Amino acid sequence: MRLYRVSELTGRTRYMDLPLTEERYYEFMCNHIDELPELNEEQMKFLMFGVVEEELSCASSEKTP
Repeated sequence: MRLYRVSELTGRTRYMDLPLTEERYYEFMCNHIDELPELNEEQMKFLMFGVVEEELSCASSEKTP
């Protein structure tokens, strides 16, 4: 399933193809289920916050003096 999200860090709209059905996505987003074990950590960050690894790497390097 292709999902589009707006990144909470950059405001950019991105998409990611996730191994979810519409039914699983709906159940999770409506709080009917708490976990999506079929998604890895990077995919969950994207689903929840719209953030991709590239943005996290840039954000952490900008904070380092």
